[in-house]
Amino acid sequence: MRKYFLILTASAVGALCASAQTSEEKLENGHQYVDLGLPSGLMWSDRAIGAVGPVDKGDYFAWGETEPKNEFTTANYKFGPLGSYEEIYKYNREDGKTVLDPEDDAACVQWGGRWRMPTKDECLELEKECTWTLTEHLGVSTYKVEGPNGNYIYLHLCGYFYDKLRDYQRTGYYLSSSVFTGTSNFINITHAYIIKVNPRFFSGHSSNRRYCGSLVRPVFNPVSEVDDITDGGHRTAPTAKEGRVYCSGDFRIYDLAGRDVTKANGSLKGVYIVRSNGFAGKIAVR
Repeated sequence: MRKYFLILTASAVGALCASAQTSEEKLENGHQYVDLGLPSGLMWSDRAIGAVGPVDKGDYFAWGETEPKNEFTTANYKFGPLGSYEEIYKYNREDGKTVLDPEDDAACVQWGGRWRMPTKDECLELEKECTWTLTEHLGVSTYKVEGPNGNYIYLHLCGYFYDKLRDYQRTGYYLSSSVFTGTSNFINITHAYIIKVNPRFFSGHSSNRRYCGSLVRPVFNPVSEVDDITDGGHRTAPTAKEGRVYCSGDFRIYDLAGRDVTKANGSLKGVYIVRSNGFAGKIAVR
């Protein structure tokens, strides 16, 4: 259940360590992560890309760009414009892509290993399953986001770039890997889902313009460790045909970065991981 507290007591948190709470240092490809005990099993990094600590600003990225920059405009956005900002040429209504490909995912490119950017649904899981406490850490106003198991990360009010850095220490913007679809599932190609935090609220279902600069907080799912399909004998192993995975019973489909792409079944192409009772493994979809 989602819980929300508002606490502004610098002295109370002064004794906290400089990093997110863990029982021991846990690394994925050289970068520390925190197991929050989320139902999905998702692991969250303890800081943003480019940050030297949990509440450092780090690097700012436009959505779908894999290199940080200091100027963010419609004119220098990677996927447009082709005459106007509304003519973005990838992740649009024609190609139907709603989640970043690995080559356009800043976490995949910058950190490697199993790291990637969180999807909209994973941002919502963080919102709903964790206790969010507005506090102060190392002199920075920040949310302490505590998981069901008591471990936590910080999401601070890092602002965002437009023509300049805006709203620093007033609002925080953290990119997801998902194109904004809104309540009607209509793809709004000019926006992407973000985690947005400020002193009044926090949301894993907000959006911002794709060309604006925001922080990236990487995640990974250990499901990507799976290599070979093993049939338990009581369930049929998955098959694939014309962009669709077929499997008896309940199952989930993940890309090789660990993103849940089950909803895209029917328009898949490439190698995916299928998980269900009785087996877990890779399958090629053409």
